[in-house]
This record gives sequence, structure tokens and C-alpha cells, in this order.
Amino acid sequence: MRIAAVDIGTNTILLLIADVDDNGNIHLLDHQQQFPRLGSNVDGSQIINPEIFDKVASIINDYKTISHNLRVDSFIVCATSAVRDAANQNIFLDFIESECGCKIMVLSGKEEAELTFLGGTSGFRFPPEETVVLDIGGGSTEITQYISGELKGESLQIGAVRLTERFFLHSPPTNLEIKSAKEDIAAHLSLIQNPPSSLKFVVGVAGTLTTLACLAQGIKHFQIEKIRGYHLSPRNVDLWTATLLSLVPTEILKLSDATIGRVDIIGTGALILDEMIKKFGFQDIIVSERGLRHGMVLKEWKIKSELE
Repeated sequence: MRIAAVDIGTNTILLLIADVDDNGNIHLLDHQQQFPRLGSNVDGSQIINPEIFDKVASIINDYKTISHNLRVDSFIVCATSAVRDAANQNIFLDFIESECGCKIMVLSGKEEAELTFLGGTSGFRFPPEETVVLDIGGGSTEITQYISGELKGESLQIGAVRLTERFFLHSPPTNLEIKSAKEDIAAHLSLIQNPPSSLKFVVGVAGTLTTLACLAQGIKHFQIEKIRGYHLSPRNVDLWTATLLSLVPTEILKLSDATIGRVDIIGTGALILDEMIKKFGFQDIIVSERGLRHGMVLKEWKIKSELE
């Protein structure tokens, strides 16, 4: 079964096209990413800027064309934090439906977390009950794990775009700005109902994690085969957090093309991860290049398979 999944995030709009075989294994055909930053200033204004509507519609239509040319069986679109939070959510959704002819499913934080767990762990052989998945996004951060045999996802209102806009008025940020961001992260982490165990396998997904994996290995050009399964140590993360928060975007861009589209927020994403490691005592973060889109594909495959 061939499925296309589009993830409309706060910073990126991502496309995955994959074949899923009878055993539920994902075989990548194409993936694309664009950085319209749909969620710019949503934290402050509570609305998606109408000026970006056309850009988003253009990206989705481009993705539809790519998907049509590859003869997909299903084309599904989901939106996360920025659209979830926006007061003009319905206006945006109606516009995209009229311009692109597709409906967007707005995921709750819990739904996003659980689909990300499904996608982020696919292909790994870690026991699900012994695995925690961390997803640091632009607008929110999700932590998902099994509790008493049931998958539980928690979504926190801390993300790389959100905290950058909220606290970092200078580039690089001042020590006082970093301190304020750390306090906000700590306050949100204290709200977690089921603190993850440091004894579990910890899998990290999304752009902050994959970018840090590139930087830690000195990779100038993104290479999936060197990202998947890479182990980030607490020392790696701590050192790179301090480095990224001391540089201006032009300096960050020179480190690796993996930073494209997130040069001004990657330091904030690293800070969130660094504070989570310190809070929960994680000893090792295993990076997955898979995530929400892969979970969307697997869920769609299961639904379609059950109908056949």
C-alpha cells in the first residue's frame, strides 16, 4: 500500500511517501521538507498570520502533485501545535480545503504524541514497554511511554519556536534570557504526570535531535544512514547546547546544512533536550529520523488493511 502523509508543524511542513508491506514495514519512496514557519508569533498573537495561508496552500499542492505522480493510494494531512492553538484555526482549515481540496486533521497533543511513538520506534527492536519517545517540536514537546501496559502521551507547551519568541530577544541570547527559558522549561517539566524512567530506552525524534546528531558527528550534509540509531550522550547535548546558544545564525549555518530552516531556533531546541536529560537523568538518547509522519502512515495502513 502506498501512502503519502503531510505533517503541518509550527516550523516545517513535511511530506513522506512510503510503501507499507503486508508486515507493516515502511519503505521510503520520497520525503520533502519546507520551512514556512506557520507558527510564527502564534504564541503571542494566538492567530496564524493570514499572509502565510497562500504559501502553505502552495506547499501542500506541490506535495499533492508529487504524490499523484507516484500514484499513492492515500493522501493524508495532519496539523499540530500551531494550528491546534490558533484562534483562527477554522478559517485556516477552510482556506486550505478550498485551495487544495483536502481536509486537515488537527491532532490533539495526546494523539500527536502517540502517533509519534508509533512512527519513531518503527524499525527499532526495543521492547515498547521499555521505551520513551521524546519529540521536541516548534510549538510543543511530547513525551510518550507505556504506563501499566497502556500507551500514554503527554504534550507540553514548550517548543523551539515558542520559547525563542518568548524569551530570546537577542542573538545570541543573554545569560538572563537563557535563565528565564530554563525556568519556563522546568515549570513545564514539573507538570508531567508520569515522569519517564532513566532506565528505559530513550528515543528522540524531529529536527532538533537529527540536527544535533549531525553536529555531534561533524556531518556537513544530512545523511539518514548516519542519523538513524545514533547515540547522543548527555555530554554531547550539553556541549552543543552551550555552543549553539553562543553563536549567531550565520555562524550556526556554517556548521552543517542540517541547520537550514532552524538556525535561529536550534539552540532553544537543544536547551529543551538538555534540561530534560538533567531533569530525568537520561544516560543516552537514541536518535530516530522517523516520527509523526511515519506514525500517520502506519495508522492509515492499518485502517485500510482492516477494511479490505
